[in-house]
Amino acid sequence: MTLENGNRTWRLLADEDECPCRLDVYLARVLPDLSRTRLQKLIKAGEALVDGAPARSALELQGGEE
Repeated sequence: MTLENGNRTWRLLADEDECPCRLDVYLARVLPDLSRTRLQKLIKAGEALVDGAPARSALELQGGEE
């Protein structure tokens, strides 16, 4: 998955050991320097891509998503 925040971009591969879980929960866990509120705003703005497509906060990751 890809998350854009200004000039920073994170490229992540969802860890199967930590899934299934919601996208916003997973991102809060792996990016603790960003608040959950900030992550939800980025997701809502379409800045979070899962397998190349914008995703919702409630998307259930199964592991292996890019």
